[in-house]
Amino acid sequence: SVFKKVYHGITARKSLQYFVLIAWIYFCSSVFIRSYTYHLINVMTWPDKSVSLLQGGWGSIVTFFAIIIAGSKSDKMGHKAMLIKIMWGVCIFLIVVNGTYALWYYQYYAGTALVLWNLADPLLSVCIFPILMGLCLKKVEGSQFTTYLALINLCDVAGSYITGWSLTIITAPTLGLICGMSLLLMLFTVKFWKNYAIIPDV
Repeated sequence: SVFKKVYHGITARKSLQYFVLIAWIYFCSSVFIRSYTYHLINVMTWPDKSVSLLQGGWGSIVTFFAIIIAGSKSDKMGHKAMLIKIMWGVCIFLIVVNGTYALWYYQYYAGTALVLWNLADPLLSVCIFPILMGLCLKKVEGSQFTTYLALINLCDVAGSYITGWSLTIITAPTLGLICGMSLLLMLFTVKFWKNYAIIPDV
């Protein structure tokens, strides 16, 4: 049946190895951006309009150019290689931005970080979606790919839930730094997998 084939496709070793990487970066991204915007609005008392303008206005412009550039680079570099480079970029961004929390009080710094963050999602989409499509089994490609997208959305929802719960215990900068360090650990794990041929082509 279709459900059985989709299940086997998703739970195959190679599929799980790649999807763990993808799910984790989407989860960390969700946690960071929600905790960051919450902190700007509720702790630093930024107007909602200012945050929305940076994300939806300038952020949209940055996103448009990012998609064009990322598409051409991904085709030349290879989607899998680009995924690792983007993960490194997101990891370094999270560690630097959250490690320099004291500078969040400067609106230009915090606003620039918010706009630059809009690069993450389109860059990830450009290289991740082709990888997921390549993992899909023949004759159930559509169903399996849709399942991947649903699981990615679930990671985003889970990130929102964890953020709301975590912010009652720790601060947004600490939460963001934890996300950055966890990505760093994941990247070193991937390097170990590659060196010992546990995961191919990464």
